[in-house]
Amino acid sequence: MNYRHTKILASTSLTNNTTYTLDLNLVDPISRISVVYKALNGDSVPDGHMASGVTKIELVDGSDVLFSMSGKETQATDFYDTGKEPVNGMTYTTGNYPWAIFNLNFGRFLFDDVLALDPKRFKNLQLKVTHNYSLCGSSCSSSTLEVWGDVFQDKKVSPRGFLMNKELYTYTMGASGSYEYIDLPTDYPYRRLTVFGMYANYQPWQIANEIRIDENNLKQVIVDDLVSNLLKTAAGLYGVYTEGLIVTATTSVQSFYCTPTYFVSASAMSMADTDTVLNLDSPSYGGELKLEGEGAGLFSVIVRGWAPNGAIPIPFGDEQNIADFYNITTVGSVQLRIKAGTLGGTASIQVVLQQMRTY
Repeated sequence: MNYRHTKILASTSLTNNTTYTLDLNLVDPISRISVVYKALNGDSVPDGHMASGVTKIELVDGSDVLFSMSGKETQATDFYDTGKEPVNGMTYTTGNYPWAIFNLNFGRFLFDDVLALDPKRFKNLQLKVTHNYSLCGSSCSSSTLEVWGDVFQDKKVSPRGFLMNKELYTYTMGASGSYEYIDLPTDYPYRRLTVFGMYANYQPWQIANEIRIDENNLKQVIVDDLVSNLLKTAAGLYGVYTEGLIVTATTSVQSFYCTPTYFVSASAMSMADTDTVLNLDSPSYGGELKLEGEGAGLFSVIVRGWAPNGAIPIPFGDEQNIADFYNITTVGSVQLRIKAGTLGGTASIQVVLQQMRTY
């Protein structure tokens, strides 16, 4: 068999608000690592998106950081990598176990034999998962972690490198219309840069309004556009994000958390033989659905939209073609400029970079 889907860590109970460290003892090249986080709901009043329960995922080799992103950043990156939504069990009901899955992709596609993580190239690979169940689900009281790997088994491959994902920069946005200047690294080629702008009741372009990338002090401008335009382009390139929620609604307005943040729509159906209707109380921006039932009940909700977790992607050509990656190593300096949107001075903005790191 050329490939295998292997269990790296069986379901393990966690001590809340800590970092779980796992030694990776695999020897075969790894195409993908999947982290599954589950928590037990104590009631049906939402506290947060399930991906919020994982605040950081890191893959390290000693002091060398190979992957470092939050759970929400990891899920958005996975969607842009594959065009497929990671399966979240977004269940806001008492006594159920909602979950979130976080896929760390090391190739352009699953079982890419050119780009994969080769454990033999490192000395002490460790996966670190920082978590806190008070940030997700509904009054969660316990949580578990399991880890899976998709690896090459009998197929002999010699990958030339792997996709490295890191949060490079985070800051609190300045006043509306102000600029933030960020110097970008020039060590490995870029596949994609993603700016995250997410805040309750606001769309991404109201947080980060314009993005510019230039080389060598404006000698060449690579990107210079409104975020609203970049999101429209990304929608056609990566597709729509669709997910399901199960919610316990009441006759008062509650916020239920979802992944899409741009041009979001939702439809609901009662999960009982009643005529109860669930209403969307106001436009759903910033990853929140404000829902109110004409009567209390259990509902299945389908949500669709774009910009998962406020992610604004900037690809550099054909992402399946390594020759199209932005070869930053030949450039003297590169700078990212982000213009603050109308929210002004409140939300945090993150910058994530995906690079091809060679062995």
